[in-house]
Amino acid sequence: MARLLHGGRDLGPHAFVLPLRDPETHCPFAGITIGDIGPKQGYNGVDNGFMMLDHVTLPRDHMLMKNASMSADGVYSPPRVAKASYGTMISVRAGIVATAGLSLAKAATIAVRYCAVRRQTAAEGESLETQVLDYANCSAALLPLVASAFALHATGRHMRRMYANHEASADSGNFGGLAELHATSSGLKAVCTWMTGDGIEAARRCCGGHGYSALSGLPDLVGDYNAQVAYEGDNNVLSLQTARFLLGQLRALGQARPQGDAAYLARCSTLDTDTCTAANEADISQPQVLLAALEHASCRAVTVAAAAFDAAVAAGSTVDGARNTLAVPLIAASKAHCEAVIMRCLCAFADDAPPELATIFSRLTTLFGLERMHATLGPLLADGH
Repeated sequence: MARLLHGGRDLGPHAFVLPLRDPETHCPFAGITIGDIGPKQGYNGVDNGFMMLDHVTLPRDHMLMKNASMSADGVYSPPRVAKASYGTMISVRAGIVATAGLSLAKAATIAVRYCAVRRQTAAEGESLETQVLDYANCSAALLPLVASAFALHATGRHMRRMYANHEASADSGNFGGLAELHATSSGLKAVCTWMTGDGIEAARRCCGGHGYSALSGLPDLVGDYNAQVAYEGDNNVLSLQTARFLLGQLRALGQARPQGDAAYLARCSTLDTDTCTAANEADISQPQVLLAALEHASCRAVTVAAAAFDAAVAAGSTVDGARNTLAVPLIAASKAHCEAVIMRCLCAFADDAPPELATIFSRLTTLFGLERMHATLGPLLADGH
């Protein structure tokens, strides 16, 4: 990606094919300096490198011209949508979301199987030592990871469908869903990789010393997966992109009803009277009740962030200054939204489960929802929900 300069104008980033090495000598072309960045925490099967360019020029036909083009006589044709060329970047983020569940499932499978086989200390009056998985602290750490793995798998399928639908629409000239796709893929890339990275490490710790052994597969999985937390955009910056979209949806409530994954934000107008419908323990275990709680938490986080942002701008702050000052509540709003999206995806996935698996997936959905609601219980209680 490089800026296209033409006729004294900066036309912004465009995509080009850049040959790096002479095909005869395999040495870099003149003006190109490349090298390996050296060992990393993990992911060393990929030889990430650096590149410096010094007055490197390219012929016109090395420009990728699907969305924007430059004719031989210098006539520039801009893309129909300025950010159309970002599609490949969004595709990679969608792929990261789609594979998060598989990576967490690997770690959860290793740890659950180990802790089911491993025994430690016999209970009073028992001759057989207790399975480690039967210790409450262990099951409380591991079993939500199993639920989370399925939740992330369901979310990955949803993200893939969103991207495929966008590509089909874009081919016919309709880019109407690009803003939501960008916001959703950005926020989910952040939250799904955070959840998976933290979950893999939690699974490793549950295996004690054997989890520290490379033979368990877990240390390599920790090191390799953490690359996904870092690459294709800093997670905090991506979350701010999602927050910007959410604030825009909130401000448009008077003129248009939110659509897609943000449709529930319509409830922001009645937030103060939106209380939990559960009357007992059985009610609070219903997936739809838990989903409503997470959506409420997101509505409140978005509303609070928007109010603080507008107050900062009204007090004289620039828009960029307000985004920086309020980065913490903005990122919190993005995370709350993405957790609600993940819960909705899991609910839909469970609803489609074969009859013989319906009970299992219902329990997994409840477990995931309770674990997420417990994490945000303070705001829900303070809010009166």
